[in-house]
Amino acid sequence: MPRIQAETVEEHKVLVRRRLLDAAMELFSEMGYEATTFADLAAEAGVGRTTIYEYFTDKEDLLASLVEEELPLTIAAMLDRLPTESSGVERLAELARAMVEFVATDPTLGMLLHREVPRLTQGAKVRVERAHLDLIHEFISLIRAGVADGELR
Repeated sequence: MPRIQAETVEEHKVLVRRRLLDAAMELFSEMGYEATTFADLAAEAGVGRTTIYEYFTDKEDLLASLVEEELPLTIAAMLDRLPTESSGVERLAELARAMVEFVATDPTLGMLLHREVPRLTQGAKVRVERAHLDLIHEFISLIRAGVADGELR
């Protein structure tokens, strides 16, 4: 039986899952999503290849899980950087600019969202869409505020 690397089995599983997600982020950035294999991920994370299947059903599940973990943090940081003293329309424009810049320039998550998500199954696409909820809600809020203030039609 493998030795656990934490105080409890639950903590060990959290650590291993995090190592796998970090390895995926690193390897997807370096090698690309398609070229990265579970063998590559296992080697990078320091686990056996079959261990990955205890955490993720397949590479698509791993990608969706990575987006679910990382994208809300990225969106929160993006929203925190919006100028608070600007009008709703200016905030809307800045948010749109920040989102496009992220997708176009982020070497891992942005590129994965742009290139790989369209090829995923519907179930994985729904998971990725849910990870965007804070961003969607902010866009809707800014648009509604712009309409209410007469800045948008």
